[in-house]
Amino acid sequence: MIEIKTLGAFEGCPACAALCEECLCPNDTVCEDQTAVFDIVCNVSAEGNNVARLFLSFPSIDTDGTMSFQLHQHASGVAQCEIGMRDALALDGTSRSALSGRHVFLITILPVNDAPDFELISNEIFMLEDQGSQEIAVARAIFADGVNGTTEVQQNVVFSVEAMLNAQLLSSYNMSSEGLLMLHTFPDAFGHARLRLTLTGQSLWLFSI
Repeated sequence: MIEIKTLGAFEGCPACAALCEECLCPNDTVCEDQTAVFDIVCNVSAEGNNVARLFLSFPSIDTDGTMSFQLHQHASGVAQCEIGMRDALALDGTSRSALSGRHVFLITILPVNDAPDFELISNEIFMLEDQGSQEIAVARAIFADGVNGTTEVQQNVVFSVEAMLNAQLLSSYNMSSEGLLMLHTFPDAFGHARLRLTLTGQSLWLFSI
């Protein structure tokens, strides 16, 4: 909410206007019969970029000082805006004092750190006797933002792996952030193991299967 302190000088009443060229409106409020409206312009971000990438509908302010706007999905950043106030009739030639002072302010849109996500290929691992080491792709479509990878591209993700069945068959195992599982079995071990995979982002959001 923006506080409206004054409507400024009077313009609307001919009887009052005859008294002086510009003066403060007296207590008789019928002397000012115009409605004040806000002008707001947001044409540059604090980073120097066009703010069209932020706003689906640009900021506007109604006559009681309430600002509204709509953002693009996943948009974040800082918009630099300038606001002023004018009489509603300022553009038809009847206004004597058309514009207020201009004020610059920032609109800051913070990014949302969404939980990561991945598609499981399989968490069932089958091992032949004396097979030794294996590298198996067990996950794909790995996204830090949990959507499609178009945002949070600088965020790293890390898999952790826990053996839930027949852990005694495995001498070691770990997993890359690309979904590639590397495991080693004990000599003479064979059978299958079931793994639990957990994907962690820098935000400490977790996604597990």
